[in-house]
Amino acid sequence: SSLAPGQRAVSLIIAPNDKLRREVLQYARGALRSKAELEHMVIEDAADGFGVRRPDGHVVRFEAGVATAGGYGARGRSLIDFAMDECAFFRDSSFKVNDMELFRAGSARVLPGGQTIIASTPWAQSGLLYDLFRENFGKPTTALVAHAPTLALHDSPMTRAIVDRE
Repeated sequence: SSLAPGQRAVSLIIAPNDKLRREVLQYARGALRSKAELEHMVIEDAADGFGVRRPDGHVVRFEAGVATAGGYGARGRSLIDFAMDECAFFRDSSFKVNDMELFRAGSARVLPGGQTIIASTPWAQSGLLYDLFRENFGKPTTALVAHAPTLALHDSPMTRAIVDRE
């Protein structure tokens, strides 16, 4: 571990708004609690995140924040992983796209061996997600870029009904 003494290992997820922030945490908690072999590892459950005690005794804290101007939600911490959920929808209070500032702030804080995940439903042919897709699709890089229709990624009766309505 390259964490300083007393420093907490944090896996941070940033979402465009508080509703999606809460949804990400609920999904992560549910995924862990749905597996008997993982459920007992969840500790320190709180509104802003939860901890997971690894088999080696170390605790990893999973937290979710809201996209902010200047990327302040991701600054000043050491991260073992960093995720930007629905990043195509990151806007600051003046509705200016701020995905690149959040990416710079969070990805620079990821410790060696960690990863940065940039995920979203596409919105426009601009912004960080689009630029990374355009620059990396079909090329050997350190990024995994996927482009797929909704049903290829989540084929269920409910999703099919939504796609049919659209």
